[in-house]
Amino acid sequence: MVWKPARSRVTSVVDSGFTTAATATRASDGRPSDGQERIGTTLGNYQLLAIVGEGGMGRVYLAEHKRLGRRVALKLLRPEQASRRNAVARFFQEARVVNRVRHRNIVDIPDLVELDDGTVFIVMELLEGSSLRELLRADGPPPIALTIEIGVQICRALEAAHAVGVLHRDLKPANVHVAADRSSDAWVKLLDFGIAKLSEVESSSGVAAPDITGEGAIIGTPIYMSPEQATASPVDPRTDLYSLGVILYELVAGSPPFTGAGLPELVWAHCSQPPPPLPAAVPPALDALIRHCLAKRPHERPASATAVREALLAIDTQPPPRRVRWRPALIAALVAVVVGVVLAFAFGGGSERPTPAAATEAPPPPAPAAAAAVPAIDAATDPPAVGATAPPATPAGEVRRRKPRADREPVAPASPPATPSGSVRDRAYTVDPFRDEGTR
Repeated sequence: MVWKPARSRVTSVVDSGFTTAATATRASDGRPSDGQERIGTTLGNYQLLAIVGEGGMGRVYLAEHKRLGRRVALKLLRPEQASRRNAVARFFQEARVVNRVRHRNIVDIPDLVELDDGTVFIVMELLEGSSLRELLRADGPPPIALTIEIGVQICRALEAAHAVGVLHRDLKPANVHVAADRSSDAWVKLLDFGIAKLSEVESSSGVAAPDITGEGAIIGTPIYMSPEQATASPVDPRTDLYSLGVILYELVAGSPPFTGAGLPELVWAHCSQPPPPLPAAVPPALDALIRHCLAKRPHERPASATAVREALLAIDTQPPPRRVRWRPALIAALVAVVVGVVLAFAFGGGSERPTPAAATEAPPPPAPAAAAAVPAIDAATDPPAVGATAPPATPAGEVRRRKPRADREPVAPASPPATPSGSVRDRAYTVDPFRDEGTR
């Protein structure tokens, strides 16, 4: 998904009688357009350079001011339309309405010219980018955050128009321009106030301007018009909010909520059918707001464009946190671990038990018998043998031990084998190396 208008694309300001085409040079039937002969000529202070759009009511030229060098879009009424009073009045009304509103989200119309030969044209700012209709057809639905921003800027334009008593009455993607440069806060502009209803705008004579469409006339684009518009009933600013709801629906769903083969089917759907469900990826708050705007009765819709703008700004465009899905195998494993720990504490009592290896290990051998120690020799009770030299005097407190006789080896103490408790083998043996046998 691109959703980036090409800078090389020059979009003219069009209305329901004009269709944009990149440097279009031929009519719909394939014949060379008779507007080509005007290229290079001058109308007033403007030189015509190329055709950027044409339709049943006239053509839109790329033009340049001869002295200032400023390039503009020049909307020229066809000669046969210039003789019709309503067509000329529509031209005058569009220029008058736009200049009364004067908002950065509405295309600027700096000049309106009627030449002596009956030629009528209006001069409009030249816009680079694409219409919302072209972007939808080329790239499909935009991201939710971009949809909200487009809706917010359309609401700002409607707020300014409604504040001076102007109802657009032909709000649709073809009349919404998306600029290629989005560095400013006004890269969405509302076009075509040719069939706007002027309830409070006064004409130059001081009399309230009449509705040039006439009473009881069905005006607008059927796919986007409100139920009251479709039935030629009285309208108020909330009729524009219904059309805005259709645009927002198309931006998130990719198509309008109601389509039909003809006007009767569309009128019936707008008046009696609920809109189809929106995709699940649409935030619930945005879904509710769109359905609020598409209410059949005007008093059931939001009260103003300001309320819609505030509701759009309050929508959270961040996706909800992802839920952790617990698989059955993981849950079973965790339950088994918990049950095992509980059972271990319940039956083990919390005391430490010897491991199997420690329980079968043989006990250590007993320490050597105390009788293995050689007894001390008392010189007073055991005199030395005849002919032996008397040993040297022993300091007081020191015990002198006698060496065993040379012809007898001392008996090494032996560790008795392990026997059951209480056996006679538990008794210690005392071995005297100077006697013939041990005494028990």
